[in-house]
Amino acid sequence: MNTGAGRAVYGEQEDCKEEATSQIVNTIRDILLEGLSIVRDERHIQEALARIHELQAVTMRDENRIRLAEAMLESALTRKESRGAHYRVDYPRTDDAYRKTTVAVYDGQRIKIQMQEL
Repeated sequence: MNTGAGRAVYGEQEDCKEEATSQIVNTIRDILLEGLSIVRDERHIQEALARIHELQAVTMRDENRIRLAEAMLESALTRKESRGAHYRVDYPRTDDAYRKTTVAVYDGQRIKIQMQEL
């Protein structure tokens, strides 16, 4: 006789994962809003990056979200200029040396930022 107890436990586990994933999404959003606002500086980007590194993924999707947030922050940290709607208080001028495409590559261990010609 099947009482459905196994399904109930599985469902509770999935609910817990879903809730944890929702919390990770909200946390990442809050961190990125602080670190990658339109007006930014190196200190705030570094602080946001440190907070991202403290996050623990529950699912593979969470891990990917964390890596994406890390890539965005590392890219912003690498670009030492102000361009368009992205203003760096510590680098207020546009620098043509950064008139390139920013490429983030994950090597399985860490994010590496590369600048490629347009």
